[in-house]
Amino acid sequence: MLPERGFGSLASSTLPFRVVINNCKYPPDMWVRFQHLATIEIFQVAGCSGLRTFPDILQSFVSLRELYLCSWENLEILPEWLGQLICLEVIEFINCPVLTTLPTSLQNLTSLRELLLRGCEGLETLPEGMGRLISLEKFIIMDCPKLTFLPESMKNLTAMIEMN
Repeated sequence: MLPERGFGSLASSTLPFRVVINNCKYPPDMWVRFQHLATIEIFQVAGCSGLRTFPDILQSFVSLRELYLCSWENLEILPEWLGQLICLEVIEFINCPVLTTLPTSLQNLTSLRELLLRGCEGLETLPEGMGRLISLEKFIIMDCPKLTFLPESMKNLTAMIEMN
């Protein structure tokens, strides 16, 4: 349950830094209630149906370090503004079957250390700028049968510890 006026009346020391949502069925206008959560560092949503793209209000999460999306059945595209969340260190997309590509702006996430793509059956390509993810240490791709090659630029990723 989200308060109608968001969390704006909370003192700064009590603002949440982690949000976990399971079985999300929020209509698009409900997401605006997250606008006061700029302090969010970890955002995890499992089982979201009905949304074809990521809600724009989430671009206000300027402190976001970890993003976990699991079982977003209708997620087709990720917005270019995702690359503006430059504090992101971990991204996991699990069971997003109709997601076909990642935004080109992903290359701006130079603090990204871990990227996991699992069960994204529709994923066909990765952005050529993946080689700019200079902090990427762990990159895992599982059950993404249409993704048949990696961008040439990925050979520049010298911080890589684990790649599957």
